[in-house]
Amino acid sequence: MKIGIASVGLRPLSDPDTMAHVACTAEQCGFESLWAPDHSAIPDGHQTKCPYTPNGEIPGGPNAPLVEPIGALSFVAGLTSKIKLGTGVMILPQRHPLYVAKEIATLDLISRGRAILGIGSRWCAEEFGALGLDFASAANVPTKRCRPFACCGAMTPLRLKARISAFSASAAFPSRSKRAACQSWSVAIRARRRGGLHAMATGFTR
Repeated sequence: MKIGIASVGLRPLSDPDTMAHVACTAEQCGFESLWAPDHSAIPDGHQTKCPYTPNGEIPGGPNAPLVEPIGALSFVAGLTSKIKLGTGVMILPQRHPLYVAKEIATLDLISRGRAILGIGSRWCAEEFGALGLDFASAANVPTKRCRPFACCGAMTPLRLKARISAFSASAAFPSRSKRAACQSWSVAIRARRRGGLHAMATGFTR
């Protein structure tokens, strides 16, 4: 059994000293992973009910401090050496996939192969409204935006073409750490190297 600690960057764990203490202690105690949640802008009095809490509120409450997950995980990456670092989960439709791919590849590089990308679609309509995004179409975004995440698993910079926000052939730097395959969780994509090809498959972390 592998046991991880969730909510890095949320409420008390948004304090840098507390975050550092929890991360280092978790690694010393043999925990498998640390997970950082993600929300950009939850409006007060939102009517959309959170499906993961009994009262329908965002975990921790709408006024709870919550830092950006990649920033939090990059911070603890510099303080640890073994524990895995995951987004739990990143709301992909709020971000451009190439930018997320660059972020997670960078995290994987500086952590020497410990990054886990967990992605989801959405649950809070008001959050998407605050960001000026279409909530109705967000559920289909993860499956439509999987191709750019191949750059996370490439042994060398991968050039790609895709119809997302009309970007053309692009090079993604950096490639992931060569010490371990970049992992992805939830409805994410795992990129592997098979016979020199970048094969894509859905799946969970190894």
